[in-house]
This record gives sequence, structure tokens and C-alpha cells, in this order.
Amino acid sequence: MTDLTPSEPVRLDFNRLTIGDMEDFEEMTGQPFQETMEGVAANASASVPVKILKAIVFLCKRLDDPDFKMTDARKVRVSELVIDMGGAEPDPTDAAS
Repeated sequence: MTDLTPSEPVRLDFNRLTIGDMEDFEEMTGQPFQETMEGVAANASASVPVKILKAIVFLCKRLDDPDFKMTDARKVRVSELVIDMGGAEPDPTDAAS
């Protein structure tokens, strides 16, 4: 089992997911990936069904930790989630005036 420090942020970066990860998501949840992610983008984690949120956490965390299990995803606190929907990167030449 993977240890998670209670204050460790869990970055949910959807740009890193593969087509295989998306397929796994659909098999785990029975929901279409694209439509579900559009709902997540619109509502962040406020009204996302727990089953969906758990699958997203699992898929994103296993990218960095192949030993991460679904049971580990159940232990992640919502306050630890950092959701990255893949928006545009800030322009480094755009200085604040």
C-alpha cells in the first residue's frame, strides 16, 4: 500500500492521461470520459459523484506511482485535490503591470 502524507496535494492533471487511461475510466465508472470531464470542469469537485472522483484520483496517481491502488484513492481527502483541466499556460513574457 502507498503511504500518503495527509497534507500531500494530489494533482489531477488530465493532460497526462492516455487513451488507455480514458478507456479504464469508462470501464470503472460506466460513464463516457469526455462528457464526465466536461462536468468536472464546470463544477470542480463540488458536485462530482464520489465514484467518478475516486476513479480520477486513481488514474492520475498511478501515472506517478504504479503501486497506487484503488483502496489508496479512497483515502485521499478532497482538500488535498488540485484539479488541472489543462487550461492555457500563462505567457511568461506577459509581465504584470
